[in-house]
Amino acid sequence: YSPQAVLDSPEPGWLVRGHVPVNASVCLYGPAGCGKSFLALDMALSVATGTKFLGHFDVAEGGVLYLYGEGWQGLGRRLRAWLQARSTSPGRIVFTPCRIDLANLADARTVVETGCRQLPDRPSLVVIDTLTRYAGGRDTDRNQDMSLLVGGIDLIRQTVPGGAATLTVHHTGWGDTARERGGAAFRDSLDASLAVKRVDGDAAEVTCTKQRDSDELPPYLAYRKPVELPGGGRSLVWSYFGESGAAKAAKVREEKDEKQRKATEELLRHIPRRAAAEGFTGVTVNELVAATRSTRHQVDNLLRWLVSARRVVREPAPRSNTPDVYFQPAASPPPDGAADQTLPPVTQ
Repeated sequence: YSPQAVLDSPEPGWLVRGHVPVNASVCLYGPAGCGKSFLALDMALSVATGTKFLGHFDVAEGGVLYLYGEGWQGLGRRLRAWLQARSTSPGRIVFTPCRIDLANLADARTVVETGCRQLPDRPSLVVIDTLTRYAGGRDTDRNQDMSLLVGGIDLIRQTVPGGAATLTVHHTGWGDTARERGGAAFRDSLDASLAVKRVDGDAAEVTCTKQRDSDELPPYLAYRKPVELPGGGRSLVWSYFGESGAAKAAKVREEKDEKQRKATEELLRHIPRRAAAEGFTGVTVNELVAATRSTRHQVDNLLRWLVSARRVVREPAPRSNTPDVYFQPAASPPPDGAADQTLPPVTQ
């Protein structure tokens, strides 16, 4: 491709907002029993039906091929519960229970081509649940074996006409439970990675630990709710609950920082820059309070920080009965590290 062709190529969109980019390789991982297969099924059915993932995140509707390697006996209940909870029909999805060795490229291609023929149009998402079931007994801790499995996942994406995203469900590492199990070759190949961690009996935290070409989604909580099925039986359906505590705290800090940024910019707008002209006097605190419509306490705090950062100069009053004046220096402060450019403490 020429540089111009690359520049003219469209920006990648989202298949599942914040989670799965179009035509990307994505991993959803977590320890046993954390709910990752429920979440993968919710994501797949959301894409197949055009329904919001977890009832919250927008999706681009498309066909789905689901390679279901474990728990086949309970799939019917999970499917009926989800359709009942979301009040919809199955949409464009095909489930394939066969287990293959992804490193056997001929078998991987055959499974995908067979699944594509059962859908009215090409799948936009292929789910592999779980990687261990499709590893053909290979040692996923060895980079050599994992590289072969990555080759199979890439082949699946390429076999679908026009390409498809893959969502690979996987387990956490044996020692390091904060990352995907196995050799680094797998993580290195991923466009995005999503960690699932149970936080109590009915809730799990989802954290984006990698997003190659976009900002990482803030961590959030999902909760599971039992759904009673007609004729007896029950299953679980997960829904979005809200941003996790850490994400909320980060968001509050960002909002406070932005508030302080705007207040600082507004104050500086009313503080004149030093001029050699005769009669230059600067500006007083009372004048700044009136101009910015802020409280005296807020202006005092911001001025103290601006003076310490050498962005504003305070000139003491020549007489005791006159106020001090403030002005910006004629030149910006030197970038020698002496001036602290962090934001001042938030003032109320």
